[in-house]
Amino acid sequence: MFQGIADALLSGILAALTSWLPMSPEGSFGRLIDGVISYTAFLVPAYAGIMFSVLYRYRERLSKEPLMALRGAETSELQYFVLGFLLTLLLGLPLAKPLTAHNAAFDVFNLILAFLITFFGLTWPGLTVLKGAEDRIPSKPSFLDAVLAGVFQSFSSTGGASRTGLVTLALVLPGHKAENVLEWGFLIAPAYHLIRLLYLGAYEGDTLLGFITAVTAFFVSLGIMEVLVRTAQHLGTRRFLTLFGLIGVLLNLGVLI
Repeated sequence: MFQGIADALLSGILAALTSWLPMSPEGSFGRLIDGVISYTAFLVPAYAGIMFSVLYRYRERLSKEPLMALRGAETSELQYFVLGFLLTLLLGLPLAKPLTAHNAAFDVFNLILAFLITFFGLTWPGLTVLKGAEDRIPSKPSFLDAVLAGVFQSFSSTGGASRTGLVTLALVLPGHKAENVLEWGFLIAPAYHLIRLLYLGAYEGDTLLGFITAVTAFFVSLGIMEVLVRTAQHLGTRRFLTLFGLIGVLLNLGVLI
């Protein structure tokens, strides 16, 4: 029983941590960790915990904006959430199964994503679409941001590609600062987790252990999201993207090696 509790706790922690870094919680990483603990057996409750942590974090924003919409006020974050969510589901669900056979190739793909994020950080804002026009970049997500984030996120629906890496790249391209890239990336993540939950199916393990995993993932996910946003605020976009990308490079190299 002790081993089961330890596996449940560690699985929740690892799933939450890797979900918000430029790597995949599944794929080769999952198989590697399965050699030590029963990691993939707890992915369903872990993903459920992570999904609800995002909804909890943004509960006030998502509950207030419908009221603002009724009053005729601008509700860009709600529009971004709805459009990004729907695009992820519409494109991701058909892609989830066919692309799963190519999950091994996604290990290299994730490494390339991490390198690109690092490169964008080192050259910031030289390669962004609105380079040299930071004052024109909106502080609220636009229709284009929702389309880019939703389309890019849909390609991670197999579980092999890094959701965080793809969405980060999608939102960095227009030139958004790191804090917004993180927040908006978190905001539409439940669509990805919903697809993975549908694909993985029902959790068939011990109910208590599944609950432990879900609760652990919930709280660890909340903590990691807050730490990442605060770090981005402290370091600034250039340094944060460089550091964030380098962490992804090291982690993905570790998986490949």
